[in-house]
Amino acid sequence: MSTSEPVFRRVEEGVFTYLRPLGKHGPAVASVLFMGLESVLAFDTLCNPKDMTLFSKMAGDRQVYVAYSHADWDHCLGTGAFGSPVVIAHEFARGRLLAPSHPELDAVRRESPELVKGAEPVLPCLTFTKSLALDLERIPHGSLRAATGKGRQRAGRPIQPVLTGDPSRRRIEIRHLPGHTADSCVAYDVTTGVLAAGDAVEDPFPSIGDPRSLGTWISGLREWAARARTVIPGHGQVSGPELLKRNVKYLRTVAGIIKDAASRGTPPESLDAEYGLERAFPEIMARLDSMDPREREFYVELHRENLWRTWAALS
Repeated sequence: MSTSEPVFRRVEEGVFTYLRPLGKHGPAVASVLFMGLESVLAFDTLCNPKDMTLFSKMAGDRQVYVAYSHADWDHCLGTGAFGSPVVIAHEFARGRLLAPSHPELDAVRRESPELVKGAEPVLPCLTFTKSLALDLERIPHGSLRAATGKGRQRAGRPIQPVLTGDPSRRRIEIRHLPGHTADSCVAYDVTTGVLAAGDAVEDPFPSIGDPRSLGTWISGLREWAARARTVIPGHGQVSGPELLKRNVKYLRTVAGIIKDAASRGTPPESLDAEYGLERAFPEIMARLDSMDPREREFYVELHRENLWRTWAALS
């Protein structure tokens, strides 16, 4: 479903999404707010601080954590709306944010400056390698509360969330799940079974930016399909574990297409935009046919890019 206006939605008790259109730069992108009694977690902050105005108001005086699903421009540029939150990301995200150039973001600034007006990257102060857990129902670390008296962290003061004993009603697990990018991760609400997946999951299919992680990606999606009850993709509508299974099928089939093409000596330039889609994914073709022309063109081209990237990495 295409949208030209932002959409706010309550998904479960204490779980909200904000879907932000990207116009010609791609399908609408989602941020997720997990709310606890003492703290909140904003999973992705979208394109500019204005995108996070509502979530910032909802947070009130609670401690704010921000986590980046990955360091792509449309997922991490609205963090400034929260003042001085505790910013969490995979360790690879920090390096991406510190890169000397960001060609895609530069192009957006030239072509659609309003989309990223006031946007500045905020580096994570807390990074992880495999996983990290947050308890949003408990009072954060004492030194954190003392920083401002309002549950906000003073800039530059690192904080390690302390989790001891049994989890409360709102524990969020943040897990590394590479494949879309090397720094991609997901956030899982243990209480509600909501999985905020970032671009590790997409409807109708995801972008393969890190093909060498395909095996890890597929395995991770299978595990989450057996655990999650509700899935919020980075791009697409709120769904259930069936979306994870469809993404697994797509990724496995892309790998199979490349293996088959390589065994036949098929050159990569012959892998046209719809190669393999109609034969392997009638449900995806039906989904594409229901989209507006601009979105359909985006995903047809994305499939072409997925084939080329996977060919380059695996053939």
